[in-house]
Order: sequence, then structure tokens, then C-alpha cells
Amino acid sequence: MRKAYVWTAIVLLSLSLTVPAAIGGCTSQPNAKNPVRGTVLAEMLPRAQPRSQDAGKIVPVLPEEVMHLFNHDQDILLLDVREESEYRKSHIGGAKLLPVGELAHRMDELPIEKTIILYCRSGTRSRNAAVFLVENGFGTVYDMGGIISWIQKGYPVVSEDSI
Repeated sequence: MRKAYVWTAIVLLSLSLTVPAAIGGCTSQPNAKNPVRGTVLAEMLPRAQPRSQDAGKIVPVLPEEVMHLFNHDQDILLLDVREESEYRKSHIGGAKLLPVGELAHRMDELPIEKTIILYCRSGTRSRNAAVFLVENGFGTVYDMGGIISWIQKGYPVVSEDSI
């Protein structure tokens, strides 16, 4: 009988940790329950500061904020964490391709002097990559979510398949 209570508690705890993330995801829009999304001023984005002693954090940013950074020549690294075939079909100009599956082996390619902004197709892989970077000592990491929201805003993309 006691084992059943323990297993029930474990299941409920795991659901309470995973369901809100699955429902909200990293592509959620700002609202009363999630006021953080889109509240970062683009001019004030601190650098990622890899291997910091402080606990890192993941900050969602909107495509408009990223476009603002591009328009003001901010020193950022836009990191596309999708697969190469997806990147070749369409990506944001100037983005570096680093598939999330290769991130653990290629973290040394990430410059410490730049602000790192991640994106993928819809937001899941960029969120996973952001969590991985923070867990591995990066300070603040910015997550734009997916290129889908970038395209919906009418912002330009590059296609290597048509070149």
C-alpha cells in the first residue's frame, strides 16, 4: 500500500514539472500569466557569459527585438539549432548553424563576447538548447523560439536551395 502512495507522488510530481512546460512551451505569447515574453529591451541584452559562477537564465525574446538588434548593428550570435537540411531551405541571414544534437561537442565554437540568441523551427529545440547551455555554465541565453514566428512577421529569410 505504501509503495502505491510513493509511486503516485512520483507520477504527480513529474506531471507537475512537465505538463506546464508542454502546454506553455517557449513559443507562448505575452499575457497576464506570462508577462516575461517580449519584455526585454533589445539595447539592454547582456552577453551570455559562458561558464559563469552564477546560475544562468533563459530569456525569451520576440522576433521584433531580434530585428531591432540587426537594425542597430548589435554584436549578437544568432544560432539556428535545426538540422542542415532545414537551414538550407530557409534561415535568418547571418545565423550560424549548430544543430542541437551537435551542441555538446561544439560548445567551444560559441564566442563569449557575443550575446547568443537561439531559434529553431517552432521553439522546442531552441528551448532544449537554451536549457543545455545554461546547465553547462552559460549565463543569460536568449530564446527567440521558432523561425515560423519570424516569417509570420514578414522578416527576410535566406534559402540556400535557390542559390
